[in-house]
Amino acid sequence: MITTLLLLPLLAPPVCGEWTEGFRSTKEVRTDARARVRKTCRALGASKEACKVLDAMVVRESRGDPCAVHRIGEGEYGLGVLGLSCKWHRKKWDGECEDFLIPEVSTVVAIRLYRRAVARHGAMTWREVQAVFATGKNTIRPAYDNTWCHRLKQRGLDCEADPRGQLGTLLGLSPFAGQVEILERISE
Repeated sequence: MITTLLLLPLLAPPVCGEWTEGFRSTKEVRTDARARVRKTCRALGASKEACKVLDAMVVRESRGDPCAVHRIGEGEYGLGVLGLSCKWHRKKWDGECEDFLIPEVSTVVAIRLYRRAVARHGAMTWREVQAVFATGKNTIRPAYDNTWCHRLKQRGLDCEADPRGQLGTLLGLSPFAGQVEILERISE
């Protein structure tokens, strides 16, 4: 199993220290994490629009903080810029849950989730992709949908736009041997 320590040469995790309520990484760390997400998103073959949608999610989930810890429920938590649930998303990356603190790893997992939303759940809009990301189902959630659509509109994006063909293919839908080396190469 690949651990964060093996990723250190090029994919440096943030220095987070002990997480406490109210902790927030510096603006420089958050700005760097968002830039790393955008760069990785484009390197995976996603369109500029798809990467703007992903950045909107990063801002919503953590304000770009790679050290964010999200309490989801009893014994369940999420980590990193996208608040990825260790319980639900751990199998989408061949490594440890703590790898979600690395912005590039979180990006790969999120793009895999977006691709699955389209390929397996029939998502045909960014709103539907978001619903699958949040719940694992392509479902209508009026209050959440309205908030998400408003967030995208503020960025000049249409939540009813079609994500198909915008998510690239590099690194596929599931973990595989050699994915870390490819991620390191595209992150240089």
